[in-house]
Formats: sequence, C-alpha cells, structure tokens
Amino acid sequence: MATTTTIPAVDPCTLALLQTHPHLNGVLDGGYTFLAKAVAHGDHALVSALLAAGADPEKVTAGGTPALVLAARKGDALCVQVLLAAGAEVDRRNAKGRTGLMAASLKGSESCLRLFLDKGAGVGKAEANGFTSLMNACQNGHVACVRALIEAKAPVDAMEKHGQTALMTACMGGHHLCAEEVLMAGAAVDATNEDGCPALMFAAQSGHEECVHVLLVAGADVDKRGLDVTALMLACEGGHGELVRQLVQAGAVVSHAPNTSGWTAIRLARAHGYLSIATFLRTRQHWNAVAEAVRARPYVLHWMRTYSEAIFHPTSAAARCAAHVASGDKRSADAVRLQEENAQLKRLAVQLGATQERLALARAVAEHRTAGA
Repeated sequence: MATTTTIPAVDPCTLALLQTHPHLNGVLDGGYTFLAKAVAHGDHALVSALLAAGADPEKVTAGGTPALVLAARKGDALCVQVLLAAGAEVDRRNAKGRTGLMAASLKGSESCLRLFLDKGAGVGKAEANGFTSLMNACQNGHVACVRALIEAKAPVDAMEKHGQTALMTACMGGHHLCAEEVLMAGAAVDATNEDGCPALMFAAQSGHEECVHVLLVAGADVDKRGLDVTALMLACEGGHGELVRQLVQAGAVVSHAPNTSGWTAIRLARAHGYLSIATFLRTRQHWNAVAEAVRARPYVLHWMRTYSEAIFHPTSAAARCAAHVASGDKRSADAVRLQEENAQLKRLAVQLGATQERLALARAVAEHRTAGA
C-alpha cells in the first residue's frame, strides 16, 4: 500500500478569490494552466485550493501534459494523491503517450508508483515508442520500482517497437539488480531484438561484467550471434579484458569462423590495440585446439608424449615413433607404435600371470587355515 499524507486544508479567502477568477482553467504564458503551474512549483496548498475552486484536473498544458503526469514526473507523491482524490484519470497520457505510472517509474518514485497501482493504473500499457513502466524503471536502475511493478504483474517480456525488452534495457545501463529481478520473474534470457541481439550482447558491448555474470548464471547462450557478431567479439572490440576472460571461462568459442566482414574476436582485439587480449585469446585458442584433437583422436596424446620423450631418450622405440610422426611418415610411425603396443601387451600378460599365481597361493593358504580350524 502507498503511504498517504494529509492533504493541506484550503484557505477560505483563497478559495473565494479563485472561485471568482474568470480564467481559472485558462492557459498562461508559457503554456501552463494555473493548476499545472502550482504542481510544477510543488505548492500543495494552492493545488488543493485550485481543485476545490473548480480547476479541471484533466486540463493539459500547451505541450499536451496533464497535471497528474507533471506531478509524477517530479516524484511529488502528495500532488499525485491530491489530483487522484480530485478525480484525475489515472491513465491519462501526455503527448508522448506517457502515463503517470510511466513517469513515476522513470523518476524512480516508489511512493508515487504505488499510489497509481492502488488506483488500478495499467502496468501493461506502453508509451508511443513502446516503452512500458517496467522498461522505464529498468532504464534508470530503480530496483524498488521494478519489484513493485513485477508484484503488480507487469509483463516482463514486453517489447518496444524495436524489440527491446526490460532485461535488455537493464543490461544496457549496467543495472544488474534490475536484471536479476526480471529474470527471477521469468524473463527470457536469450530473447532478441529486431536485429537478433540478446541482452548478453548489450551487456558485453558496454563492459558491464556484473550484468554478464547474472545472464550467464541464468543460462544465456554465450555464443549467440546478432548482427553477425558475438558477445565475445563486442567485448574484444571494447577492450574489456576481464569480461573477455569471463566469457571464455563460460565456454565462449574463441576460434569462431570470421563473420561476413572477415572479423574474428582475435582480429578485433588486435585492430583496436588490445594486444594483451589478443595474446590471451590466441593462447586459449591453441590449447582448445590441442584439447579438441585429443578428444577426437586419443592417440594424439600418445604421440605428443613420445615426441617429448624423443628429445631425452633418442634411442627408444618411442623416439623412433616420434621421429616418424615428425617427418610425416605415418605408416612407419604406426608400425613402430604397433610393436610398442604388442610389447606392452606381453608385459601385461606376464603381470597378469603373476597376479593369478598370487591369487591361487592365497586361496590355498585360506583353504588350509579353514581345514585346520
């Protein structure tokens, strides 16, 4: 529930003067009405007096803004309370299609916002550009307003006219707490705008590490592409070294094929002068390639070991095998490797025979002890 404040009492003399004013709802120089002017100056007593004298709470300024939206834009909860009590339409819009609830969300005034919610303001309504109250709250990092709107069942995956969601809006501004709130409310972590870009790309482009962390924990696709680039490529372009490491540790593919313009993450880092990032990615790419080769062909690891042995034991069978591998003679390398494997099998057979003999002896001893008992 919203916190209520006592509405100022109306002075009888002031009320009498205002009631006789011939242009009570007229527009002053500058495009404001008397009521709008009083709201803009935060004069609560005058606002109450004007409304009591018959000022129209729905009258808009020359720019098309009603007094209620002006009060919400200032975060003036008492003015909002007075105007709503006087019958101002809760969802009345200004020329941009913004309601009082949207203005309060943008300002970050939780007290104003709850007054509107208590009066049944539409949480799913959008401005002319498609922005909802939830997007406005996320844009400026107003976590309390985000929570209040989510409690009021605001749609978390609503999109503005270019496909941007509240989650993307929060990540653009680096507001990770707002991102957490909308994700916990069920927002789609990999939703994309009209260009195919998810929230992770917006966070990476601006170097917002905490937002990236929140998205990755929520299961964001680390290699998702939009506008033919990945989050890793955007982080490299911006020189966000720690974020690059964060993405790579989360499984971002370093060795992606170039995009249609021929750019890779490494090339982008190098082109923008971030050589330490390029070196890190090149090293990671090398070891990823080695690990992939070992997973696909386990004998590669054997060859790597035998090649290093050849340096220190040049007369061994392993050295001969490594020498053949190094020279490209795979057939000879395979023959030497087969000989070595056969020798290992013979050694294993001898060890197995000895083990069986020990087991037989142990069994005989056990039987002898049992018979003696």
